[in-house]
Amino acid sequence: MFDEFRIETCKLLSITNLGELSSLSDTNKELFKLIISAGVVDLSDDGWVKDRLWTMFPEDSITGVALRNPVNRFILIPNEPTP
Repeated sequence: MFDEFRIETCKLLSITNLGELSSLSDTNKELFKLIISAGVVDLSDDGWVKDRLWTMFPEDSITGVALRNPVNRFILIPNEPTP
């Protein structure tokens, strides 16, 4: 079992570049709609949603940069160990 890392899909929608979204294949557009329609998704490393989004939006794309930027909180940042 893996730890869940849930995010609201409205946050995902807010960082998605519309030009990149419209350039997706029909299959990826349908998957994106499915992901957004969930309301909350699990972006843990073991989940298919994160894998699909990272594939749809490579790291050199506007959306890909936003997804991978720790400030935007779409990646799990481990807690600092306590002394």
